[in-house]
Amino acid sequence: MHGSKYGNWALNKSDVIVCAGARFDDRVTGKLSAFAPGATVIHLDIDAAEVGKLRHADFPSSASGARARRAGGPGANPQRADRTPPRGLAPSARRVEGAVPLPLCEGDESGVKPQLVLETLRDLTAGRDDMIWTTGVGQHQMWAMQYVHCDRPRTFITSGGLGTMGYGLPAAVGAKAARPEATVVNVDGDGCFQMTCQELATSVLEGLPVVTVILNNGWLGWCDSGRRCSTRSASPRRT
Repeated sequence: MHGSKYGNWALNKSDVIVCAGARFDDRVTGKLSAFAPGATVIHLDIDAAEVGKLRHADFPSSASGARARRAGGPGANPQRADRTPPRGLAPSARRVEGAVPLPLCEGDESGVKPQLVLETLRDLTAGRDDMIWTTGVGQHQMWAMQYVHCDRPRTFITSGGLGTMGYGLPAAVGAKAARPEATVVNVDGDGCFQMTCQELATSVLEGLPVVTVILNNGWLGWCDSGRRCSTRSASPRRT
């Protein structure tokens, strides 16, 4: 839903998908019947109820099932050893590389596009090894994941798919407390920022300065793919 064109293309044209701990929810699959129709799915999850629940798994495996297969007991799949692994992945890689990259969105009369804001942030911080990024939850979170480059581990702090709106600013203050020498930037939405903006007082009282960039599109919540609000202009604000 929020992925790149080449990422979606590669997944939908895959021969084999190894899914470890994911649920094939509608944010990932879109129309479930049309999702990766030619793929063999290997689904691994510690919760057996999730395996194959939405997308049929050709090779289902829960934690207990994995132990049984390692032991060669019930649930083992002798045919799997006879499958010859595919070779020659270079053509697939070339096709993915030739796909259209993430678009550059320029501003219009209503303001600056949020993608352009994040590309500018990325360029301004290029080559710096002292950056830590945090986000709230929503469209700005997806755009930050796509456009901000993080080359070192533990430098992009987000709540993932837990939907914790308001996470970004407290996380930024905590990151600054843990690494006071780092430059901490919180990419936030106007809805998320309103939920925990009182933590600016904590930042000031504790002497933990962070940068907050608010992508204000005047919209609270998620938008379906393709709707106009997914490309609406935002008013970036720096606190």
